[in-house]
Amino acid sequence: MNIKDKKELARLLIETRSCSDEHIIEKLGLTNQQLSEWKEKEQWKIPQKTLLSERGGQLLSFYRQLTTLNASVENGLGFPTEKEAMVQRRLAASITHLETEVHIGTVIKVAMDFLLYIRKEDVEEAQRLTLVFDDYIKQNTPGKRSTL
Repeated sequence: MNIKDKKELARLLIETRSCSDEHIIEKLGLTNQQLSEWKEKEQWKIPQKTLLSERGGQLLSFYRQLTTLNASVENGLGFPTEKEAMVQRRLAASITHLETEVHIGTVIKVAMDFLLYIRKEDVEEAQRLTLVFDDYIKQNTPGKRSTL
């Protein structure tokens, strides 16, 4: 693969958040400096980390930790020590929390996207639904003001 192809592939992987910079550098045989210069000179669109991707990363990390701990327990006595059991419970609780909780930012983003969609067809209905969403958000976020 020539340098032009490497640059294009690196740009695609970064703009789609398919791989980390470290992974791209390793797989394409680049240096950190090369990749940084390309991103800066050509002003690649580097997506911001979203709440969803952050949560996904956290979930993956928690699952890996729990899997590693469970394998360690199985390779030992087959039963966790008191400390291992506590860590298992905390990891499981953290996983459940991240998988079931919907962050207010996500709710607002979905509401705004939906309202923009409705507004194309019916402005008055979008205005009415804006009030409904605003009320819903206020009721479900104590002490927070809506940003719709």
